[in-house]
Amino acid sequence: ESAARARTRAESRRARGAFATPRPIALRVVAEAYRGLALDAADLPRLLDPACGTGAVLLAAFCRLSRRFPRVPAARLLASLHGIDCDRDAVETARRVLTRAAAVHEEARGAGAKSAHVPRAESVRIGPGDADEAAPREKAPWLHRGDALLGTPRPEYDLVVGNPPWVSLAGKHRAHGVSRAARQPCIDRLGADTYRPNLFELFVRATLLRLRPGGRQVFLVPDRLARNRQFERLRRELVAAHRIRLLEFGLRFDGVDADTLLYRIDAERPKARAVVRVRDTRRPGDAEGRVPQRAFATRPGCPFWFVRGRGLAPLIDRLLR
Repeated sequence: ESAARARTRAESRRARGAFATPRPIALRVVAEAYRGLALDAADLPRLLDPACGTGAVLLAAFCRLSRRFPRVPAARLLASLHGIDCDRDAVETARRVLTRAAAVHEEARGAGAKSAHVPRAESVRIGPGDADEAAPREKAPWLHRGDALLGTPRPEYDLVVGNPPWVSLAGKHRAHGVSRAARQPCIDRLGADTYRPNLFELFVRATLLRLRPGGRQVFLVPDRLARNRQFERLRRELVAAHRIRLLEFGLRFDGVDADTLLYRIDAERPKARAVVRVRDTRRPGDAEGRVPQRAFATRPGCPFWFVRGRGLAPLIDRLLR
């Protein structure tokens, strides 16, 4: 019965464009978010998943911190992680999963992590029925049921990560049960596309405003963001005002018939010679390139395009100058 209820909830979330993030993608998102950071247990970066669902990305982040700081109390690690979601059941599942991971971490910490047989936080998985387990309720101030698109955003996070809902609010592919009228004030306030608005664009825009200077946004979105006309204004704004660090195309998302784009954007003004790492995981061999960020704006529509070969970026930069 628990598994049946879990499937029903999952189907309801998918109808609203919310798909559970596969573990490999959650790990990849988190790896890019923390990439190159000198982590200090006394001052961990504040991380937000604004559409956390059942907690896949938050769990991946906790596991990374658990490995890095095996002797630090789980409560201190969890205090740096924050999740928001509209779905009460999903938030409850995330709470239980992270509480379980914290218990595993504490068990290993109590054992001094001396035994290879002590479980690690990575052993925790998200599966059907997690929200229905008979587990004691514990306060989880790092999780919140709510709507990340509402209210006045404040720059209070160092990392914003996740897999926001891919929901069209208009057109033949619009999601049923998601009201455009309810989202119209948010569309107007954020300056999003009005012809065919999509929820993931709203999440991109709204959560960039939650980043502290120098903070990072790492999202998995449809690769339509990179080329569709409806997102041209967003692309131009990103190129002009933010530092684009990574565009990674083609990560496999089981159960979703769509091409993906994983990107990282830093909340800082781009330098004149800023270069973007561009990868296409669908291409074997030489699947990584470098593109001068300002080159995107030189083409009609400002598409995020792919260049093979590491040596091409300097050549393109010289041509632009």
